[in-house]
Amino acid sequence: MVYYIEGYSIVFANGQRHRFDDLISQVVEFQDALVLRLDTDSLRRTSQNVFAFDYLGKLLWQIPVRHHFNEHSPYVGLYAAGEMIDAYNWDGQILSLHPRLGTVMSEGHVSVGSSSSRRHASPRSFI
Repeated sequence: MVYYIEGYSIVFANGQRHRFDDLISQVVEFQDALVLRLDTDSLRRTSQNVFAFDYLGKLLWQIPVRHHFNEHSPYVGLYAAGEMIDAYNWDGQILSLHPRLGTVMSEGHVSVGSSSSRRHASPRSFI
């Protein structure tokens, strides 16, 4: 066991514990870092709900402040993208970050045009 999640806390094998104001909803593991995302159900809304730790429990970084359409646009998904971590927020922004350093490598927006893999409703016909 290297770490375990206990509701609002992450606990590392050496006993190091970090408690948050919101539930830990997602953890993505890399060779030398863990990137985690918090739910943002508390009254203290934030768009800085992504953190990275090393396996000894040292906080490496918190996602940087970004200006969004909605001031309190939380990140809603994390995905490993090769050696990077992609963080998707409520407004459709994607940040690709280095998992250990937190450096923003690229940023963009989710595309929902015709090339999207999103499923579309089938045509309806009425009798």
